[in-house]
Amino acid sequence: MKYNFINNSEFKDNILLIPFTENVLKRSNIKTETITIDDWDLDRIYLTIDGKEYTIRMWNIWETEKMVNFEWSLITWLNGESSGTTLTRGYSRFRKSDYKDKQ
Repeated sequence: MKYNFINNSEFKDNILLIPFTENVLKRSNIKTETITIDDWDLDRIYLTIDGKEYTIRMWNIWETEKMVNFEWSLITWLNGESSGTTLTRGYSRFRKSDYKDKQ
């Protein structure tokens, strides 16, 4: 997949952003060549795929000594941001060392 980054060049430095996004899209059966990451914050990733707006929303975040765990939903937006439809839900986790070692 090819990624376009809008508004913030720090996306490229976030080692977990792209693999996590690809995993969510794969689990959601969304196939595309190009993904635009419009923005992101601590619990959301804003995407444009084939002209449609999506948000990956993370919640119920908890940490253990070695892991960060969270639930997520992939949402598509209808009528701008006035209503959304959840396409997929899931659970992910990553080792803290995977992120800290790369910073």
